Amino acid sequence: MHVFDTLLAINTLGKEGSVALYQQGTMTTRTISHSKHVNSTIHAVRSMVKDVALDWSQLDLIVADVGPASLTGVRVGLATCQGLALPHNTPIWPCGHLKILAYQAYLTHKDQYKTSIPTFWVAEDARMHSIALAAYQLDYTSQTLEEINSIEILKPQNFVLRAPKKENIQVGQGWQDYTDEFAKDTISQLTKVQGEETRRQGPNLAETMLHMAIVEREVVCLSTITAQHLVAHYLRPPA
Repeated sequence: MHVFDTLLAINTLGKEGSVALYQQGTMTTRTISHSKHVNSTIHAVRSMVKDVALDWSQLDLIVADVGPASLTGVRVGLATCQGLALPHNTPIWPCGHLKILAYQAYLTHKDQYKTSIPTFWVAEDARMHSIALAAYQLDYTSQTLEEINSIEILKPQNFVLRAPKKENIQVGQGWQDYTDEFAKDTISQLTKVQGEETRRQGPNLAETMLHMAIVEREVVCLSTITAQHLVAHYLRPPA
């Protein structure tokens, strides 16, 4: 089994992009103000790698956010990951955007979940009055998230909380964007976690992606792919 000791994560989604590097137990991160441009993202990565004196051949793994999210943001992130991975055939671990948001919420508020097993319901705007929705439950022992409701695109008014758990957490901007379109009796069963508040208080998305990879490499074999096989998950609103 391959040991991934030096990891790079790239995220170009949201208001501010981020890149992060894990090497010899140390996390280094940079924010990207113009993350919708490939050149800005690559410049941030190269600057960070230069600062820690890392040779590109030493990079074991690149972690990529494959969406679903905005078309431009996903394309820029994946193009950057592919461009950096190709010269040394560096493997890529694709990670879903909604799961990243759920894990970011967990890392930000994890002191609240020491004795509970929360379910994170992630909703992001999918345009045309639709949301991208998924749910993840925390495995407290391994500190990983298990998908219990696969990603679906639906109208907010059609969301029904199936088999309510003891603690259901709202994650993502979709809950705030369409707050008046969800059924009130359903929303009342969810605990609010403000999207922007979580992003400000917790680790950035690239850091979150590295934490996910570090934890999951300890309990499962990371399913990596080559740059040529990296594909995006795009949003497709329901008809």
